[in-house]
Amino acid sequence: MWNRLVCCVFLERFHAVTYVELHNFSLNDNSVLALRKLPNLRALILDQSFELTGKNLSKLYQLHELSLFGCENLQTSHFIDICKCLFNLRCLDIRHCKMLTTRAYSEMVRNCRQLEQLKISCEKEVNYDCVAQLHALRQLTVHSFGVVRETFFIALAAHKAQQLEKLEISARNCITHERAIYLSRLQQLRSLSCPNNDNLTDECLFEFAERLNSLEELDIRNCRAVTNIGVLVLLRRCARLKLVNIAQCEGITDDFVFDACDVLKQGARAYGQPVLFRVAGTSVHEIIVQDLPQLEVGRLLHFSFKEDSS
Repeated sequence: MWNRLVCCVFLERFHAVTYVELHNFSLNDNSVLALRKLPNLRALILDQSFELTGKNLSKLYQLHELSLFGCENLQTSHFIDICKCLFNLRCLDIRHCKMLTTRAYSEMVRNCRQLEQLKISCEKEVNYDCVAQLHALRQLTVHSFGVVRETFFIALAAHKAQQLEKLEISARNCITHERAIYLSRLQQLRSLSCPNNDNLTDECLFEFAERLNSLEELDIRNCRAVTNIGVLVLLRRCARLKLVNIAQCEGITDDFVFDACDVLKQGARAYGQPVLFRVAGTSVHEIIVQDLPQLEVGRLLHFSFKEDSS
């Protein structure tokens, strides 16, 4: 308690502070009031502040970014006040805020007209499909220990086909061929992350390659059904690709390196950026790519065998 009080008094002395980050800190609702004395505060990170209910956060009108990751006691009523009062909110993280209800999400959509980046968790009893209707949404992160419902993918395809630029889905085995078709309709996607999906096959990659012409980054690590064929089609069709994470995809073999070189020799990416493939844990051997830098295609094709830390 004393440390918490000292910290709040300390913060009050720094009027020019624009960013405050407190992880797993014993901050309560009354302590939040001290942050009102930081008139230039724009970003507030209060991850895993278990005592917070959200009361008084609505008084921090100037915030552009708010992270309440793991604030398990965040109450729907106070969250709605936050959505109504923080007019300039552009980035919001409410993953693992287990007390939030369907109404919390619908009020967020109604009031957060400037929200561009959102991170959520999928709770089984909550209908979160409406987040696809957020007016300014461009970047979305979805986490689930269970099932991500089909209607969520349908809603994204219906409402964000020409707007969403980045999508991260962390939910094991949630991508099927049908859902890949919905994702392929998000034609402005530049970054797509959907790792750890045994249901994600080459057919899914064919769908991505057919329509996601703006795709620059793809993370499909540990998608064990993927083979050389699917990734080669992506390389050939998605000319803007810069990074493909296929780590732990054991179906990617040495032949992929040779075939990728052939794709580049055919001029499919003659004016493109170099593309980096992360191949740790695949069936590609490091000795196979050692001579690539000396080849003409080496300037466009890079491989990394470093283990992914994410």
